[in-house]
Amino acid sequence: MSHYMGAMALYVRPLTKAEHAALVKARRSSNGTTSRRAIVLALSEAGSKVPEIAQTVGLSQGWVRKLIHTANREGIASVLRPPRKCMGRPRRFGEQVAVALEGLLNEPPSRHGFETTRWTLSDLAQAAQITGLVDSIDPATVWRLLLSRGKSWKQAKRRMTSPDPEYQEKRGCARR
Repeated sequence: MSHYMGAMALYVRPLTKAEHAALVKARRSSNGTTSRRAIVLALSEAGSKVPEIAQTVGLSQGWVRKLIHTANREGIASVLRPPRKCMGRPRRFGEQVAVALEGLLNEPPSRHGFETTRWTLSDLAQAAQITGLVDSIDPATVWRLLLSRGKSWKQAKRRMTSPDPEYQEKRGCARR
């Protein structure tokens, strides 16, 4: 004969008025994780069981149980704080390098010693190193940094060049 009577129901502990107000505010959070956690706790406070909450919110029963246990043990503030944003190692190149690469993109490659009228990612990476912008950079990183600024290396204009020192002046006259 078995003594198993079924699993015990798990609910969040009774909340204080301040905790309840924080829960209501967190449900309207623009952060999806915080909002979802608040919904789980609100459903538990309203008397919903773990399987019902998991199905309603679309999460596993284990995750819902863990969240309720943490809230009961450490308080609801511990589960409603926004999740940490920094994951992995920090970026090596920031906005300053991206802006400088965008500036290089708007200059003719010949100004930096390249015998071409169009930039390539490899040439941009080499130019960044030659100008002292960075010690070393991969062409794929150049691509990612330009993309972060809404630019593409393919947007670089074809630059017509000439050894004539008066070329830019003559070229300006020809456009009028």
